Amino acid sequence: MAPPQSIEQPKPASVDAAVAAPVRVDEAALFQLVNRERIRAGIAPLQFAPELLDVARERAAEQEADAALTHYDTDGHLVFAQLVGTLGLPYRLIGENLARVPGHDAVAERAAEALMRSPTHRANILEPGFDRLAVGSATDMVGRTVFAQIFGASQPN
Repeated sequence: MAPPQSIEQPKPASVDAAVAAPVRVDEAALFQLVNRERIRAGIAPLQFAPELLDVARERAAEQEADAALTHYDTDGHLVFAQLVGTLGLPYRLIGENLARVPGHDAVAERAAEALMRSPTHRANILEPGFDRLAVGSATDMVGRTVFAQIFGASQPN
């Protein structure tokens, strides 16, 4: 797992939300497990963010099987922040968690357990300022499931 990242993001002038493909079973399971942890901690559950789903899936698919999970491109920029910024989405704060698990059984449950054991990943999951989440998944070249959680905090009204 790579350390999670969060950044402040300016409010763009307009919003064009992407229409995402239906959520996969493993993605939905990890989403529900995140909300279960938030509810246990007395924090409001996250709303599904379909506008972030393609970003989450792209981030999961970009993780190379033979390399450590990473939030950064070769120039040191946060890739997820660039992707969200390109879409012009109105988030005041965004964050990303990445996890990779071997095998095919209970992958969402094992990813959720690993993320909650990591203080920095747990901090994103339990961040009360976040109110939106999309979870993307992909299978790497050696058959492991890679998850990307993209968190967002909507602009205040």
